[in-house]
Amino acid sequence: MRPGPGQKTKDFPIRFYICKHHVFSFYHVKFLQAFEHPVIDKILHFYTQEKLSRPLWCYVQSTAADGSNAVVRQTSERAVRAALFKALNAAGYDSYGKSLDGRRRTIQGTLRIQIMEPKTILKVDFQQLVNYLTNLVSLGLPRLKSSRSDIDEHTQHQVASASRPPRSEVSLDREPRSGDGKLRP
Repeated sequence: MRPGPGQKTKDFPIRFYICKHHVFSFYHVKFLQAFEHPVIDKILHFYTQEKLSRPLWCYVQSTAADGSNAVVRQTSERAVRAALFKALNAAGYDSYGKSLDGRRRTIQGTLRIQIMEPKTILKVDFQQLVNYLTNLVSLGLPRLKSSRSDIDEHTQHQVASASRPPRSEVSLDREPRSGDGKLRP
């Protein structure tokens, strides 16, 4: 993910990142560790379906750097997400990156907004936030991929041919270890 162009970080304490590829949410990255987490199959299935149905992935996440509580962070995320979707609509796209009028190409990739100070964002006028994000989106759109169809054939082929890595060599028909550290038959 690269920072988007034209950011005024002193006026608006948010960071706008853009990538032409699909990127997992920070929340789900913790499940993609060296060991296999029990919910990894569900997460990979979720992202496979997302890749097929949504060309543009948008994430809005906030930090607690300013000491804000969960309600303030969540409310600021909702406000910024609504402003982001209004900015996308002003650029002629819906929240999934599809053209509203059908004349433009579908955009693909990931937009991530990180709110550094949620309390400050809630004090900003909503229309100012929409205008700021409209400017960032218009500057960042050329950095995203675009395709003629909703989901290009290459992406469908990649998802269809993706194979799941083999499970670890742990046998599930063995009983758990006893107190002495030896496996029971």
